[in-house]
Amino acid sequence: MATLPPEPVGFIGCGRMGLAIAGVLSKAGIPVFLGSRDGGGKARECAKQLAGPTPRGGSYAEVAGACTVLYICLANPGRSDPVCEFLDNHRAALMGKGKILIDPSNPWGYAHWPPPSPHKSALTYHAEYLGDPTAEWATAYKSIMWTSVANYKLQPTEICGTSRARAVLSELIRAHGFEPVDCGDLHDAPVVEINGPLRKKHPRITEYDRTGK
Repeated sequence: MATLPPEPVGFIGCGRMGLAIAGVLSKAGIPVFLGSRDGGGKARECAKQLAGPTPRGGSYAEVAGACTVLYICLANPGRSDPVCEFLDNHRAALMGKGKILIDPSNPWGYAHWPPPSPHKSALTYHAEYLGDPTAEWATAYKSIMWTSVANYKLQPTEICGTSRARAVLSELIRAHGFEPVDCGDLHDAPVVEINGPLRKKHPRITEYDRTGK
């Protein structure tokens, strides 16, 4: 694929959404590298269950160091922000490396842990929190259940982010049969936050909700 780096696509977290996306990408022929917080034990076990070109498992540190594209799929327990914890713990592997960070965090949807003011989206907050001008950020899957991804309930998904990250994320979304709907740059991310204060559903999503296609 033209825009994808040669390394595997990394996944930080082995929760349901992360495994669903990793599974469909691996089945589409895209190498994936799963990371788990237990040092890689769970990730290696999960990787054995995936079809595709030699999926791997390892620790967060191994995945962060090896992969340019990273899906940060960390469930939010409502007590702290696990994405910020990951960024803090792995800054040396991330800073200045030109990473493409895909952040499907849903702070107003399921987590109920909104980012601090003045941010109206998880994406802008996490990008500012890392503070790395070489990093690219994008988001998608905000309104989609993990079961829809895993079961190939093909549908459009809104995306926002910086230009290169959007291009890479669009390619990955198309690879597993979904339709990327471009909703703009990083600063436009508040419009895709489910239940967020600036949420504005894209007309393509409204059409899908009405027609199912």
